[in-house]
Amino acid sequence: MAQAHVGETTAGGATFTRASRLSALHWSVLCVALVVTVTASWLSRQEAQANAENQFVGAAERIVQQVQFRMAKYETAMRAGVAAIHATPVRPTRGQWKAFASRLAIDETYPGIAGIGLSLAIDRSQLESHILEFAVDRPEYRPYPNHNRELLFPIVFVEPEARNSVAIGLDLAHEPRRFRAAQQARSTGQTQITAPIQLVADQPGQAGFLLLTPFFNRDIMSKWDASEGDLLGFVCAPFNIDELLVGVLGQESRNVAIRLSDSDEILFDEWSDNPTKAEQTTSISIPIFGRQWQFDFRSDDYAAATQTSTAILALGLAIDGILLLMFVSMARVNRRAVAHIEAVNMAHHSLSSALSEANAQLGEFAHAASQQLRAPLRGIVGLTEWIREDIAAVPQIQVTNQLLPTLEHVDTIRKRARRMDSLIHGILCYAEVGSQPQAPEAVKATALCDASCENIDLPDGALIINSEVETLKIDQSRIIQVLRELIDNSLRHHDNIDPLRIELRITEDELHYEFMLSDNGPGIEATHVEAAFQSFTSLRPPEDTRMSGLGLTLAKKITESVGGSISITNAQTRGTRVIVRWPKPVLTEDREAAA
Repeated sequence: MAQAHVGETTAGGATFTRASRLSALHWSVLCVALVVTVTASWLSRQEAQANAENQFVGAAERIVQQVQFRMAKYETAMRAGVAAIHATPVRPTRGQWKAFASRLAIDETYPGIAGIGLSLAIDRSQLESHILEFAVDRPEYRPYPNHNRELLFPIVFVEPEARNSVAIGLDLAHEPRRFRAAQQARSTGQTQITAPIQLVADQPGQAGFLLLTPFFNRDIMSKWDASEGDLLGFVCAPFNIDELLVGVLGQESRNVAIRLSDSDEILFDEWSDNPTKAEQTTSISIPIFGRQWQFDFRSDDYAAATQTSTAILALGLAIDGILLLMFVSMARVNRRAVAHIEAVNMAHHSLSSALSEANAQLGEFAHAASQQLRAPLRGIVGLTEWIREDIAAVPQIQVTNQLLPTLEHVDTIRKRARRMDSLIHGILCYAEVGSQPQAPEAVKATALCDASCENIDLPDGALIINSEVETLKIDQSRIIQVLRELIDNSLRHHDNIDPLRIELRITEDELHYEFMLSDNGPGIEATHVEAAFQSFTSLRPPEDTRMSGLGLTLAKKITESVGGSISITNAQTRGTRVIVRWPKPVLTEDREAAA
C-alpha cells in the first residue's frame, strides 16, 4: 500500500511538473481554444434541446387542456340532468330519465362516460317506503350493500341501463370514498369527483371514479316531502379511466406517454409499456372537481437535433488535441526532474519505514530493560527485610544504642529502592501508551469503578460513586488505568486533616463520557496545575517513596491518546477536582479512520 501511495504521488508530481514547464502563452492558447470549442458546442446543443423541450411541453399542456375541456363538458351534461329534475315538481320516473339520457346521446356526444344516473338522498327511517315506491317498476329493487349510516344515497336510475344494471340500487354511502365525495358535494353545492374507486360494472383492477352533481329542494321541489334547502340527491356519472382518456385523447395521434395519478394512486399508466428512460419528462398538476390530478408525461419523439453541436465539438477537440500534442512534445525535457522526485519519494518512504521499525525496537528494549532493572531492585528490598529480621534478633538495648542508625539507613535504602521500582514501572507504562488499538466493550459503571479501586488501600466508604450512566461502551483497560491513577493520586496526597472522601461522578453527552473526580485533600495551587501533569513532578517531598511523579502524566497521555481531555480545578475551600472527557467509540473510530 505504501508503494502504491508513492506511485500515485509520483504520477501526480510528474503530471504537474510536465504541465508547469509549458509557457503561459501555450496554456493560454490551448485554454482559449478549448473554451471556444466547448462553449460553441454547448450553445448549439442547448438551443436544440430547448426547442425539443418546448415542443414536448406544449404537447403535454395541450393534452391537459383537452382533458379539462372534456371534463367541463361532462359537467354540463350533469347540470342538464339537474335542470331536467328541477323542471318537474315530482320525482322523475324511470321512463322520463331514459328519455332524458337518450336525448343526451352519451356514446356519440360524450365519449368516455359510462352512463348517467340519479341517486336519491333518504333517511334510514324512510327506507321501507322508498323500496315500496321504486319496486313498482322493478320488483327486485333493493339498496345495497348494508351499512350503519343513517343517510343513504341509492342509485335509482342509470342509463344506458343494459351495461350499468348492476349499479341500480348501489348505495353511495356504503363506501368511504364515495360517501366523502357526496358529503363534499353536499357541503359545497358544487360538482365533485371521488378518489379512485372500483366501479361495480367494471372488471376487477380497473381504476374509475364517479362524478357527482348535487341538487337541493329550493323553489319548485316542495312536493318531494322535503324542507327547503334539503339535499335531494345527485346526478352521477361513472367513468372508467382507460376508456375516458382513450376516448378523450385518442391513441394514434399522440406521441407522448401519460401517467395519471390522484394522491399518489396511479389511475392510468402508459409508462409501463415503455420502461426505458425517455428523452423528455414533465409533470403538470391540476384541480379537478375537488381532487388534484397529476399528469406525468414522457416521450422519445422530441429528441434534440444535436448533430451540429457534435460536429462543432469534434472539430474543436481535434484542433485542441493537435495543439496539446505540440505542447507536450516540448515538455519532455522535464523527465529528469520527474525521475529525481520519484527517487526522493522512495527515500522518504524508506526512511519512514526505518523510523517505524526503530520505534518498535525501542519499545521492546524499554520493556526488557525495565524487567532487568526491577529484578535487582526487588532483591535490594528483600535484603533490607532480611537485615531488619537479623537486627530484630539482637537485644533491644544494643539496637537502641548501636544499631538504630543502621535501621534508619536500611529504611532509607528500602524507600529509595521502592521509589526506583515505581519510576521504572511508570516509565514502562508511559512508553506503552497508544501501542495497541482500542477495544471498546460494554461495561457496567459499578464494575468499572470496582476495577479502578483494586490494589488501592482505600478506607471504607472513602469512594462515593454517582453515575447517571448505567452501561458504558468504552476501552476498559485504558479508562481503568486512568481512574486508578487519579484515585491513587488523591489517596497519596491526602493530608489527613479530614477523613478521606473521594466522589466520582459519571455523565455523558452525545459524543463523550465525562468522569469528574473530586476529593477533600489540600488541593493544588493554581500556579502548580500545569506542573502537576509534567513528568517526574510531585508536589510532595522527594523523600516520599510512594510518589513516582508519573501518575497524572500517565493519565493525561492515555486520555489524550484516545482523543480525550483532562483538566484540574480547585474547589472553593479544600480539595481538587479532575475532569476527564472520554470520546465515545463512534467519535474515536472516525478520528482513527481519518488519521
